[in-house]
Amino acid sequence: MNAAAKALAENSLSFENIFSTLFTKQGLCSILLILTILVSAFSIVYVRQLNRELFMTLQSQQSARDNLHIEWGQLLLEQSAWGTQSRVQTVAQNKLDMVTPNQKNIVLVRD
Repeated sequence: MNAAAKALAENSLSFENIFSTLFTKQGLCSILLILTILVSAFSIVYVRQLNRELFMTLQSQQSARDNLHIEWGQLLLEQSAWGTQSRVQTVAQNKLDMVTPNQKNIVLVRD
């Protein structure tokens, strides 16, 4: 048998060899490093997904804000249209049967 075959026969992959290799100081450091890398990778994936979801929520909230801003502007225009002097006078004359008093019916009150 040559030297390579002899070395392979002596260092066969048995459970005891794997167990003893893993639980050395260097093996435990390797396992810890691999677990740290896996946790880091999964946390990056989770944070990116959370970022995407929050960004979509932000976009929808900004769209809703813009729509409410437009509606507020329209309501302000409507309020100013309903409150004009000519509109108030028209409603007072037509619906409430009010008339502008003539000069004789006006009384001035002084202090």
